[in-house]
Parts: sequence; structure tokens; C-alpha cells
Amino acid sequence: MPYLSWYKRLKVENGFLSNTDDVKDPTLYDFLSNSYDANKKQDIGGYILDPELSTHNHQAYFHPQEKKLVFAVTGTHTLSDVGTDIKLGLGRGFKESHRYKSAESALENAKAKYGVESASVVGHSLGGAIAGNIASSQDKVITLNKGATIGQKVRQNEQGYRVAGDVVSALNANSTHMTTLEKKHSSSSGVGGLLQGALDSHNSENIKNEPIYV
Repeated sequence: MPYLSWYKRLKVENGFLSNTDDVKDPTLYDFLSNSYDANKKQDIGGYILDPELSTHNHQAYFHPQEKKLVFAVTGTHTLSDVGTDIKLGLGRGFKESHRYKSAESALENAKAKYGVESASVVGHSLGGAIAGNIASSQDKVITLNKGATIGQKVRQNEQGYRVAGDVVSALNANSTHMTTLEKKHSSSSGVGGLLQGALDSHNSENIKNEPIYV
């Protein structure tokens, strides 16, 4: 079991854990924050990162004991992503973009590799928009501050979250499956004013302590 952390090995080999403090149910924040991290955690609550199916744009995690798959899509974080953002906003070329196609293919390959029909597909911002579109009707979708366009709806199998004051997800604010959370993150980047407020609202750090489990 080369990919399991020591406490998961202990659970498998002995049937119990001697130190439950080492086990934490993974939250949406855990996966979203890791998606932006250059040095990604290899194990999130027993979900093991698959390096063959993961890139800086999307990550596949599989829980070997529970046989569950989590697929996370990173939000805008490179200059080329801005072009994808524009396509999303215009409603043209988004699903034909490399960013979209590569995530869609990786999710399909992950399901095939692990022999599962469904997954938890999560994403923030642009990643949320991609996650909500590439997921099948059998998947569980959880998004944060998802990039929204005119006429776009939150799917029946999706639970969307947005932070009060977030502009990117504003068009989905009144959707049936959307929950608006209180803004808790505040930075001192020096931008100031309304722009700083909007940036703070969009930051995934707002849900760091929220019990949103994947």
C-alpha cells in the first residue's frame, strides 16, 4: 500500500485507529485550496492524489477503502485562463477550449481507471463552471463562486455556494441550488475600495472553516 498514509495503513491492517486526531473528513476547502497549491498534498483525508490524471489545472483523488473518486478543477490561475474566462463570458467557445476538454477527458479517464460510475466533482470560479458542465447526471457537484453567464442555471445534482459580494457568481445568486455565505476573508493587498471587497469575496479562504464536506 505505497500510497496510503500511516494512519490509513493502521486502519486497514488492524481494523482501528489508535489516534483519531489524525483523521479529518475532507471539506470543499481542502480540495479547492490544494488545487491552487504548487506543492500539492498527496493525501486529503484518505483521498490519494493520482499524479497520472492530475495537472495544475485539475486533480483526481481516489479513496482506496471507500472506493470514492473526487475530481477537483482549479479556477483561473494562469494568463491563458483569461482567454477561457472570456469565452465563458461570451458564451462562445468555452466547451471547445483546451482547459475544458482536458478536464472532461481526465474525469472520464479517472472513472474508467477506478471502475466507478460517479464522482464528486468540485471547483472554484472558472473551475466551478467547468466542473458543473463536465459532470454527468450521476455525479455530485459542489462549486464555490462559480463563473456564471446569462441564462446559466445551477444543475439539479449541484450544490453551489457563493460568498456575499462576489461578482463572478452574481448571476447565479438566486438559483434554487445556490447558497450565499457570509464574507469572512479580508486581505490588505493595498488595492482598496470596491475592487478589494470583490476580490476578498471571491477568495476561497472564505470557506476555510465551513463544514462543507465533499
